[in-house]
Formats: sequence, structure tokens, C-alpha cells
Amino acid sequence: MKRRRLITVVILALTWWLAAHSIANDILLPYPWDVALTMLSQVGQSEFYSSIVATLWRLFQGLLIALILGVLLGYICALKSKADDYLMPLITALKTIPNISYIIIALIWLGSDRSVILICFLILFPIFFEAAKMGVTSVDRRLLDVLALYPETRTNKFKNVYGPNMIPYLLASLKSGLSLGFKVAIMSEVLGQVQVGIGKAMFLSKLYLDTTSIFAWTVWIILIGIGFDVLMDLGIKIIRKKFDF
Repeated sequence: MKRRRLITVVILALTWWLAAHSIANDILLPYPWDVALTMLSQVGQSEFYSSIVATLWRLFQGLLIALILGVLLGYICALKSKADDYLMPLITALKTIPNISYIIIALIWLGSDRSVILICFLILFPIFFEAAKMGVTSVDRRLLDVLALYPETRTNKFKNVYGPNMIPYLLASLKSGLSLGFKVAIMSEVLGQVQVGIGKAMFLSKLYLDTTSIFAWTVWIILIGIGFDVLMDLGIKIIRKKFDF
């Protein structure tokens, strides 16, 4: 599998080099080697790390708020049909509104930096809400029958039945939501022109027609996204062993 993936990467790199060679214009399409050199030079710059940290900090704030509220409200709506009826129109609206609308409205309301947090929340909240709700509604009917025979407190029900059943759904949504939120955060930074962040660095590169730096940042974004997937897969394996699912 690793060999086939490596072959794909080599083919893509070769195609990229051939396209750059045929165009012969760094502004339109830089050479892969020039992008690699730019990435190496970025590693030695403090602005590089501060940009990544600023973007990730905004992402994780929005993600954490979305996760907490999504789990809480998803759990409530799964058990209370009336609450679900009230909230579903809002969830449907959040899922269908285009991302660009979120960005423009959030910029008007909050300015550049805080708008990124709000946008990440609005994008990720429906994902975590539906994952939590599905985790509760998919509980084995036999467990529910046992709960009916031997009543437990709400805390014990959540701890021993509903919570463990939500974990697989939340982990899957967290893995996809993390990558989605990362991309949305960067897009929001570009449009909002934050003071520090990956989006700000890409916007400045675009302003100066530095296509090589844009490609370098794009590769870094891909690598960070891959890092997210690797860490999430590792975390999921550990949690699966602990909770045996």
C-alpha cells in the first residue's frame, strides 16, 4: 500500500515539474524544487511557527465550543422529541447556508480574529450535534429495556450507556470535522485578513504575486492535515482498546 502511494506521489510531482517546465513562468506555476526550497527557508523563520499556532488556536477554540454544545444539545434532542423539533430548523439552516455567507456575516459582526472562531463553530456544530444524536438513538434496544426495568440516574445512564455509545460516532465526526475546520479557518483568515495566521501569510503572498510561497503554504497545509489524520487514527486505536468497541 505504501509503495503504491509513493508511486502516486512521484507521478504527481513529475507531472507538476513537466507542467512548470512547459509554462516556464514562476508566477503561474513554480517548479517543485523552488517550492521545496521555500519550505526549507520557512522552517527557519519565527513567523512561520507563529502563523501555524495562531491558526490552530482559532480552530481549536471553535472546535471545542462546537463539540461541547453539539454533544450536549444532541444528547438532549435525542431524548426529548420536543427539543429536537425546536432545534432541527436551526441545524438544517446551518447545514445549508454557504460558508462564504458565514464568513461575510461574521466579519461584519466580530471583525477578523474572532470571526474565524465563530465560523469554525458554525461549520462544525451541526456535525457534532448529529453525531451525538445518532449515538444516543442507536443504543441497543435491549439496553433500553434493562434501563426500564432497573431505573438509573441520568448521570449513570449517560456514563454507562449513552456516553460510550456516542464515542464511535463522535470520533468519526471529529476526524472529518478537524480537517474541514482547518480549511475553513484558513479561508476565513484569507478573507478576513487577520493579523497573524496561515491565511494572512497566503494573502500577503498573493498580494506580492509570490506564487511559490502560496504553493509552499499549500503543501504545509496538506502535511498538517495528514498529521491530523495520523494523530486521530492513533487516538482512535487507543480509545477503542480502552472502551472495547
